[in-house]
Amino acid sequence: MTVFPFVDVELNKFLLENIPPRKVLAYTVDKNERIFFEQSINQVFAWRGSGKTNLGLGLMWMFATGGKFLNWQALERAKVLYVEGEMPQSQIQERCKQIVGSIDGDYIRLVLLDKQPEHTFPGFATQEGMARVEESLARLEAQGFKVQVLFLDSISSLFNIEANDEKNWLIIQKWFFSLRSRGICIFFFHHAGKSGMSRSHSKSEDMLDVSIKLSAPRDKEAGCLHAVLQYDKTRGGLNISDSEIKMQSVHTDRCACKLKPGLIGCPGDKVEWSFGSAMDVNKQAAYQMFSEGLTVKETAWELKLPLGTVKTWRTQWTLSRVGQSDQDGAGGSEGPVKPVNLEPDPQELKRREREQKALDKERIRLEAEAAESAEEAERAAEDQRIMGNAYGIIEENYNQGLPVNQTVLARLLALKPNSALAQRLLVPSTGSPGGFRPWNTIRGAANSINFLPVGVTEMPPSPAKPEKPARKPKAEAA
Repeated sequence: MTVFPFVDVELNKFLLENIPPRKVLAYTVDKNERIFFEQSINQVFAWRGSGKTNLGLGLMWMFATGGKFLNWQALERAKVLYVEGEMPQSQIQERCKQIVGSIDGDYIRLVLLDKQPEHTFPGFATQEGMARVEESLARLEAQGFKVQVLFLDSISSLFNIEANDEKNWLIIQKWFFSLRSRGICIFFFHHAGKSGMSRSHSKSEDMLDVSIKLSAPRDKEAGCLHAVLQYDKTRGGLNISDSEIKMQSVHTDRCACKLKPGLIGCPGDKVEWSFGSAMDVNKQAAYQMFSEGLTVKETAWELKLPLGTVKTWRTQWTLSRVGQSDQDGAGGSEGPVKPVNLEPDPQELKRREREQKALDKERIRLEAEAAESAEEAERAAEDQRIMGNAYGIIEENYNQGLPVNQTVLARLLALKPNSALAQRLLVPSTGSPGGFRPWNTIRGAANSINFLPVGVTEMPPSPAKPEKPARKPKAEAA
């Protein structure tokens, strides 16, 4: 066997070569970022029944028409070959009528299981299977139909391999690299395993440019295809967030059920797609959980989101409950694609209005209590000033031996004799001649009511009584 060496190239010469860049086939609408290229390998995987084929047919329509699908916009029309190996042709025809419809020009070719003479496909991981695909591509190119985008739906039905077998994926990888080097953009569809990841060996993902995952949303809407679209892998670190997509059947005036009344189980003759930011949908779900009493940790666990993100939403939800606007702008889309409606329902608005009224009422009550407390403090300060003057008068008159009764004290302080403050200052004691109150009694009353003059922490002690002379013994007196 003759062995040939690898072809090498000198770096400086390689840098001077006129190599055209990869052609961009589609970009994202919201971020204007390039997403699908010629000479690329892309994967769509999901749990069975999540809408892989429907998404594939929508992408096929976008590439073939140069149109807009969900958050993707094709730059120009491209020739598409779609190989489908699972469903009967009647079901494929029904879906193509709904999702794709008739288009201008020859831009789509289908390879279907029921159209094959043997009604089966050889495994595409075998030499026979790859040779037949290569022969089909060459025949189409000879007819003037050079395939730019190749859809293979799916790995389990077309390749017929053990998904986790590395040897099989090494063969597939080598073939895909060959197709890619000839300028073909490849999409293959695969199933997700129980873990939620692609049901295959890691070799299947090493070669990918873009890997798209479809998963079930937390609250799946009945009666339509409803899934969360996530970018499991993108080369170049694209800033693309998760989206929530929906596909709903539509019955136009030309639908069979309109032409034949009473037709049972009509799937409709058209579909409408919509998408919105999955983060906005998760945020709405988090708000609902907060209103149900779930904590931040419980909400983050349920939604499989970072704790910091849920904490931020909790703060915004709390502010929204007192009438403040949410500072986190809701992501949306432009163009004919319908965004997810995040407006609160009327019942929620009424509940917020009731809570706001209750908060306003509580605020007014607290303000009134604060004003009343301020008035009481002012009155207390004035009483303290008067008390200081009163105790000064009492002490001065007592030291001079002058009696001070209630009437005199009230007159000196410009108080009414029967006022509460005057009675509080000097109340006649039982046994005091003329209604006089001894200093010890006044001092005790002042300490007991804890109402002293400004700057005085304790009333002065009562004056010392003069000592009585010692009595002489009777014997001496005699």
